[in-house]
Amino acid sequence: MTATQLGAGAYLVTRNALNPVTITAGTTADAQERNGSIIDRLAFNDLILSCKVALPYNMALSTADTGTLAANFQDSDTTASTAFADYADKDGSTGVSVVRTTAGPLGSILEFDVDLSSAKQFVRVQVTPTMSSTATDTIDVGGVLIFGGGDNIPPA
Repeated sequence: MTATQLGAGAYLVTRNALNPVTITAGTTADAQERNGSIIDRLAFNDLILSCKVALPYNMALSTADTGTLAANFQDSDTTASTAFADYADKDGSTGVSVVRTTAGPLGSILEFDVDLSSAKQFVRVQVTPTMSSTATDTIDVGGVLIFGGGDNIPPA
């Protein structure tokens, strides 16, 4: 076994991607794209070339209702919110989504990997929670980015 097999966590760094939020069906936040935290890729000891987006969520749905959580990744040369554009991963995809139709609370993690080798300096995630109901249903969501793929141990 190698040091990276036994201590892989030392080569990863986690950053807040999205502050936790509860969205209620039928409100102005329902079906609206939310911008996550802006992260500077040059703030690490090394140029990080990979990340995993992890978005823990819980959907509380009534019978016959549908909840959808869509996510995408963006990059930019500046921190201006309007300068960000969808980032196409190496496989050409720009995001993922999950659809739930089961009544009651359902929690899981929506996750996807991103190859950052051609990404610009600043990155962020966006989420769009959408519910078919006009009231009572909720989606709770938050998120982190787990960075890795550098040659050096990243700062805490």
